[in-house]
Amino acid sequence: MKRNSRSKFQAVYFVLLAAGLALILGGCSKSDPLPPWVDFPDEAIASSIFVQQVEGLPGNFIMGADVSSFISQIESGVVFHDWDGNILDEQGFFDLLAASGLNYVRLRIWNDPYDEQGRGYGGGNNDTEKAIRMGEWATKAGLKVMLNYHYSDFWADPSKQLTPKAWEGLTIEDKAIALGDFTTGSLTEILRAGVDVGMVQIGNETNYGFSGETTWVNMAMLYRHGADAVRKVAKQQRKDILVAVHFTDPHHGDSFVRYASIMDNFGVDYDVFVTSYYSFWHGTLDNLTDVLSQIATTYDKKVMVGETSYVYTFDEGGGHGHSLSEGTAGVRYIYPVSVQGQATAVRDVIAAVAAVGEAGVGVFYWEPAWIPVAVYNGDDAMLARNRSIWEAYGSGWASSFASGYDPADAGVYFGGSSWENQAMFDYSGHPLASLNIWRYVHSGATTSLRIERVEDTFHKVNPGEEAVLPDIAVILYNNGDVEWREVVWDSGQIADAVANGRGEYLITGTVSVADEVFAARCYLTIDVINYVPDPSFEEGNWGDWQISDMAMAGIRHEPSNAKTGEYCLHFWNSGEVGFTAELTIDGLASGYYNYSVSLQGGDAAPDSKFLIYAISDERYEMETRTTRWQEWQSPEISGIWVGDDGRVTIGVSVNATAGAWGSFDDFYLFRTD
Repeated sequence: MKRNSRSKFQAVYFVLLAAGLALILGGCSKSDPLPPWVDFPDEAIASSIFVQQVEGLPGNFIMGADVSSFISQIESGVVFHDWDGNILDEQGFFDLLAASGLNYVRLRIWNDPYDEQGRGYGGGNNDTEKAIRMGEWATKAGLKVMLNYHYSDFWADPSKQLTPKAWEGLTIEDKAIALGDFTTGSLTEILRAGVDVGMVQIGNETNYGFSGETTWVNMAMLYRHGADAVRKVAKQQRKDILVAVHFTDPHHGDSFVRYASIMDNFGVDYDVFVTSYYSFWHGTLDNLTDVLSQIATTYDKKVMVGETSYVYTFDEGGGHGHSLSEGTAGVRYIYPVSVQGQATAVRDVIAAVAAVGEAGVGVFYWEPAWIPVAVYNGDDAMLARNRSIWEAYGSGWASSFASGYDPADAGVYFGGSSWENQAMFDYSGHPLASLNIWRYVHSGATTSLRIERVEDTFHKVNPGEEAVLPDIAVILYNNGDVEWREVVWDSGQIADAVANGRGEYLITGTVSVADEVFAARCYLTIDVINYVPDPSFEEGNWGDWQISDMAMAGIRHEPSNAKTGEYCLHFWNSGEVGFTAELTIDGLASGYYNYSVSLQGGDAAPDSKFLIYAISDERYEMETRTTRWQEWQSPEISGIWVGDDGRVTIGVSVNATAGAWGSFDDFYLFRTD
């Protein structure tokens, strides 16, 4: 950044000036961060959280946060505080973000997020006017602004890309012109207001569609018109503005990199390839670095993470419920659910992007300030008040007024913020220690060593067997260290589970460290005998499986695509997908058996054919399908007769259209008679 090149004399002058203002205004304490244009300290900072320094992190690395809901929060009565508990006004809030090490904010813009009576759809009611107001505060705080045009009147993401009301019925040519005109008008208005725009995003998570279009030919036309509009306005206003495109699901590997290939093939002019990355959905950090590196190297683009977040609590906030709770299906909490875990999760994403090299330019946190209007305490009157405020000011995910535009989603799930437990402010608006992660990553932060959590244990036994749970539990410390300690389980709970038979049970226990006692949990599964060896491939090898085409299918280490453990039988091909995978099992007792398997995936045309089958004295088969990522299908064939030879072959067969992807996991073969 230019400000980092100021002379030492200027830096000292501004440090003294900032310190004087803090004392006069009663603002930040001595432990608060330096202004963003001051060089970061060389030594680790004393804090309440532990942060490992990201070595070699450039000073101009983008540290961003999407705060699009801020105005609707303030209008709803939400109050934010500084580190000393002082109430912040609007400008003070953005100053706090800058003081915490952020140098960018991201603001979404919808075309017309209002119904015919002018009532807001919610989610911040984010239009150009709100972007200007927040952009002005951000600019005064020394923050640059990334504008995120959804080109929809409400939320756009992989599951929906709705056309703005004003563009309904337009030909693709006219829609492209309208998109360019909207971009030109909105961006010009924002720049003339003095907002320091550094980047403009053309579309939001446009994997499978863009502003109502679903073919790449049409989508590319929209990208080009949007990018051209930004280039022209930037030139007219004499501004240096980066153009970005945005996708998600980086855990899909080659199919994810394909989006960059498509942009290149269709001649889309852009500078930054942006992805969303959430550790609980999107695979490993090594994979994230790998796919971003491929895009950067192959297509000569800057790359970044435009959305990330992590859960710091499971406690309820406003009464609406959370997108991520303790029992959310298909979610793996890689880090402890705590302020420390949140900070470490963000730190690791920053490190993964920085590992790309010069092309890895930044990370944005998604909605760190979207907290409850009022904390719900079980009082129905309070919940009713929250709901009325969400409706009036758009401070929830959606209002009921959005149902006419988005009936399938907003019309069903309207209400408050389900993201509040991933904010970087507590439910009363006080900053969490994790908000300082943006400056801590430059120098590191230290704190006293403490136990962060006892890792959950998973154990499985067959019905009627003695349940002998592991006697050692893993202890995780806040600095990332681990150790193993003896655990004592509740024997009464174990006995009850065994007596009840088949099912899933939570067994609690205790671990003693020094003079402290910590709670431990074991998830015990009692299920039928499964005759498939290594049914979820956790040994990480092929075993005796026979796969007809190993170029498009194989046993892969892909935690994000596995149902159990970290391995699965994964498949994908840029061309048509066609293969079988079989395993022959011997030594079975004669009788009837059932065979089942779990399948998830996507991008397969309706005429694609997915089969599971078993072959003994005759062939048994059942059709199944893929729908979307982590939406598991579990077909089961019953009544399979195994004769005196004790042999059966189980298998899966895929014949799908080009680009189809997915995974099989958790193969089961069990006797039923």
